[in-house]
Amino acid sequence: MNTAYSVAIALFFLLFSAISDASDRDSIIERDYEQHLGELFEWFHRNPELSTMEVRTAARLATELRKAGF
Repeated sequence: MNTAYSVAIALFFLLFSAISDASDRDSIIERDYEQHLGELFEWFHRNPELSTMEVRTAARLATELRKAGF
């Protein structure tokens, strides 16, 4: 497994385990979806690529990971 991917997963679970109130956790997820993740999800579905030929998908993921600090 890729080290950066493993670190990202660990940070995600650490962050959400630190938030004890489920309603706070849900509001954070909803806010992130509305602000960014919803558009990203739609972009991937509007721009399908064949398996092993995901050039635009890889470029978009790299851009998003760079913006997130990876």
